[in-house]
Amino acid sequence: MSITYTEELQGSINNSNNQFIQEEYDLDHANNAAKISLYYAHGETEKNAINYRNAKIEQSRALNLDNQAVQGVNLATNAATAAKQSLVDSGKATSNISTAAANMQIAANAITKLSSDVAGILAVANAADHGSQIQNSVERAYKKIRKAAKLAEEVSLVSLNATIEAAQSTASTVVTDSQQTVTAMGNFQKSTAAQYSNTSAQAVAGNEGLTEARKNEKAAAGNFDITKKQDKAIKSTRQLINKVSNYNLQLFDPALKKTKSATTDQVWIVPPGESYTISFNKFEGDGLSGNNGSDPTESGYVKYYRLIMVKYDASASFDINVAKDLDVGTYHQIPAKGYSSYARTFYLLGTDQALIPRDPSVPKETDPNSLDATDAKHVRGIAVDYLGKPVEPGEHYVAYVYAVYSDAYQKLISNTDGLLSLPSKNLQLQMDLPKIPKHGLDKDGKSKDNLVLHDPTQLNSRNFAVQFEVKQKDYNPDLMEYRIMLVEKRNVDAQNLNKKVQAALDRLDRAEYNYNRQKQKLQTMQQALNRLEIEFNTTQVNVQELEANQIEVDEKTPVYIKAQQDEITLQLGVLNKKLETNRSSQVQLEVSIYGNATTVGQQKVVASAYKEYQDALQADQAISTQKIEQNVSDFIFDADLMNSVQPANYYSATPFKWTEESAKSQHKEAKETLKLAQLKATDAIKEYAFYDFDLKEAHNAVQEASDKVNEMKTALSKAESDLDKVEMNTSGSTDSQELNDAIAALNTARDNLQLAEAELAGREVDLQIVEANKTSGLSGIQKVLDGYVVASANNERSTEILELSKKNKRTNRGASATNEVVLFYTETGEDATDNYGEPLQFNDISNWKTTLDIFEKLWEKEAQKFDPFFNGIEQLGQSLEKNLKKLKLQEAAEKSVQETFGHLLDSKDIGPYLKRYLKEVEDEAEHKINEKEALTKAAIDLEKEIQAILKAILEYKIDQEADQLPEEVKDQYLAQKSNNPGISYQAVVLTTIQANNEEDLVNQYRLQHSHYSKPSALWGVVE
Repeated sequence: MSITYTEELQGSINNSNNQFIQEEYDLDHANNAAKISLYYAHGETEKNAINYRNAKIEQSRALNLDNQAVQGVNLATNAATAAKQSLVDSGKATSNISTAAANMQIAANAITKLSSDVAGILAVANAADHGSQIQNSVERAYKKIRKAAKLAEEVSLVSLNATIEAAQSTASTVVTDSQQTVTAMGNFQKSTAAQYSNTSAQAVAGNEGLTEARKNEKAAAGNFDITKKQDKAIKSTRQLINKVSNYNLQLFDPALKKTKSATTDQVWIVPPGESYTISFNKFEGDGLSGNNGSDPTESGYVKYYRLIMVKYDASASFDINVAKDLDVGTYHQIPAKGYSSYARTFYLLGTDQALIPRDPSVPKETDPNSLDATDAKHVRGIAVDYLGKPVEPGEHYVAYVYAVYSDAYQKLISNTDGLLSLPSKNLQLQMDLPKIPKHGLDKDGKSKDNLVLHDPTQLNSRNFAVQFEVKQKDYNPDLMEYRIMLVEKRNVDAQNLNKKVQAALDRLDRAEYNYNRQKQKLQTMQQALNRLEIEFNTTQVNVQELEANQIEVDEKTPVYIKAQQDEITLQLGVLNKKLETNRSSQVQLEVSIYGNATTVGQQKVVASAYKEYQDALQADQAISTQKIEQNVSDFIFDADLMNSVQPANYYSATPFKWTEESAKSQHKEAKETLKLAQLKATDAIKEYAFYDFDLKEAHNAVQEASDKVNEMKTALSKAESDLDKVEMNTSGSTDSQELNDAIAALNTARDNLQLAEAELAGREVDLQIVEANKTSGLSGIQKVLDGYVVASANNERSTEILELSKKNKRTNRGASATNEVVLFYTETGEDATDNYGEPLQFNDISNWKTTLDIFEKLWEKEAQKFDPFFNGIEQLGQSLEKNLKKLKLQEAAEKSVQETFGHLLDSKDIGPYLKRYLKEVEDEAEHKINEKEALTKAAIDLEKEIQAILKAILEYKIDQEADQLPEEVKDQYLAQKSNNPGISYQAVVLTTIQANNEEDLVNQYRLQHSHYSKPSALWGVVE
């Protein structure tokens, strides 16, 4: 091969390699960009999912409120219809009673006239026939007619009173008030319908936004999957090209390779970033040299290998001329000994020489002719680049191998140039930042989780606390920073499942590759065996032909025939030897293919590889199906993405600064504050209980006054009835003592009624004052309760800090410098956000402090449940209550009329006469009572519906204008609220370099992130 051709081939390979390097660089950047795009696309999905979820909750509340409003409108309409029917019935009753009264008056006048006529007849009889039978009959008739006249007058008065009572019916007022209620409820329903329409539109918009975000995320996930496969493909291609055309030259950090590949706990004793290894396969011409001037082309003509380190930025100008003329000390030279491969490990300046190991996994030097012979040594020297500068962490380097030819070979080709490899894949040596330990020790010395996420107050605060420990020797406060991020549990679960999916896919790729490789190996063996069998058969035929040509020779046989026979014998010997060798090779191949008692045949190897491939395929299909069925996202969150999180979306961990003495002082102060707050809260609860007691007493007083008014009204009605009876008996004589007493009793009853009504008005004013005092006093009480919550939270927090200070002191007491730990304790604060900057979603009960539950536990005897406070119930229910009162008065008046008529109907003299006039009135009264009961029921149903609507209004306002409502309303409602299950979070800590350090220093370290903490949720238990 000419020098020119070799140079052209080498140049072509270099150009192709450079193109592959650029393509790999581009695809690597594209893959990183796709990963970042997927991460933020998932963030948009999360944001839209939260918005849609909240919109659906609002829509559900608005729908419930609108449904209740519609029911309220229907009930109000029914009540108005009943009121109108009652008005019609009331009119009929009034007309009938008035007709009856007029008839009764006519009857009374007729009876009076008849009495006057009879009186005239009696006067004539007394004068003309005194003492006669006629005079006695006329006198008896006069007495009866006089009694009838009195009864007729009494009936006339009662009919007149009934007409007045009927005319005073409240049915018309009920109609007016009911219609107003219908109007008010109709207006309210319009507003609830509008609100439901708005929330529905928001929910639709939220769903559209979520759908679009999910579509974008899926597109981003697909793009990331494509770029990841392209990146993997180009890397695999480069590895193959490197193996085929660049002697499998590799530059790597052995600490990372050992850590990744080791199946045991054995780890490279030198930490990452402090050593590197250059390995490669032997070059063409690397063989054992022949003896005494043998032909260089038929023996080893590579004399040495130079291992050269070059900064990546300088690799473009590094060529064979530079490699050939390097000064001693700028490369490492090793002799070519014919090994199949070589490896050298170098250690950076400052590495503890005592730590430099002899890698036990490297085989000892063996016969160079062995296919497995490897020359691998560890150089106890300073690693330098081709300029003689020490290799530094943080910089990107590539390695070259330059083969130096022997002098004889250089003379043969008339060229002093050796052979320069292509550059290796670049390597950036980085030291690992210390990782937060997964486990720590509790006070009893037992293993526990080191990273803990929890609510430090245990009182439903909005604050998370994160704590963990690191060894003192691993913490450099001037260099390092611990960033705490809160990640949704479902995203952590998704990431874990995605890792399993990727692991299953990688396993499938390896299994498929291994199966195809083993199958190809088996096919190659079988082809070789077939060739041997064909060759064996051909040789056998040749042997048979030669044997057929053999003849016996003796002394008489001609010389030339003897020569022919000798040649045949020689050929037979060669062929038989060939048959023996062939058969031996066949046996070996058959053993290799089919196996025996001590050897596993390739067929079994292929079968095992196929089974492994099938198992991997099934595992991949199962985990992929699980991901689809559970609708798991493609969330990914590695150290690079964690490092890109904005400062506002993570929390810088701070060392625990409390000593046991300062923590005790703070805890003592917190306990004293809590005791004072407890006393104040106890008094506040008792005071609230007094409010309830006073309110109950005021309600009782109003009821008693109302009952007394009704009693006085009954007494007044009786006094009026008694007076009417006395007047009939005394014929209106003013000298009758009985009549004067009846009038006095009537006046007394009127005075008593006025006094009772005045007392009722006073009691109602007192009730309003007590209600106002209770409402105004609630704000002051709530401040006291809030103060207790704060004091309780501070006490819980100080208790935790005290325990941590004791543990910190106990842990470090007597500990060596290598075992001392630094405790980190960080609180997120009230405005905590997740890694995307979204506010944390709270769990289970509310977004408010549930103080009621706290006090019921602390003061079970004194604590009183807060009554539901429906703001505005009096305004919306005022007309309804008024109507019910009027209906009760109307019922009392009707009862009074019925009682009066009932008394008259029992009279033997006038009863039959009155029944004829009152029958229709009774029928109408019964119908009116039925209508009144229907109206009352409708009114009660409407009142209940109004209460339900007001409750729904409050529930809606709690989310919209919660600060404007009484705390008791918020607490009672929100304590029962369960339609917001909240979200669970897990903490993860990234160990990184402080942002104020130089970029060169940052590049020297590899970021590390901790394991995830156990999930925790604000205000709720995580299953």
